[in-house]
Amino acid sequence: MVHLHMRSSYSLLESPIRLENMILHQKQLGYNHVCLTDHNVMYGTMEFYQLCKKHNVHAIIGLEVDSIYNEEPFHFILLAKNDMGLQNLYKLSSIIKGNVSFEEVIKYAKDCVVLTSSDGKDT
Repeated sequence: MVHLHMRSSYSLLESPIRLENMILHQKQLGYNHVCLTDHNVMYGTMEFYQLCKKHNVHAIIGLEVDSIYNEEPFHFILLAKNDMGLQNLYKLSSIIKGNVSFEEVIKYAKDCVVLTSSDGKDT
């Protein structure tokens, strides 16, 4: 089991959780994997990866992205499946200045797992 949507203190003003505390807490709960999905930024990625190695847990690296889909704000969680996916997340995070277009999300979602949530409306 693993939480696939975790923000750290690198998501400024959105989370007070420090990376090492997050990793140690997840490890204490018995998780062998820890995921980082900071909101629109990837500043903590290398520190996160190194701390996961130090504490012998598998790092899952992702990014939470704000986008516009059908003229509505929409959140996507992108998780890198491999090194190419990680490179795509770095590229996407470098162009974010608020919301990114749905087309940009699709362009950089290659080699990533894409998670989203329902808006609660029946379709």
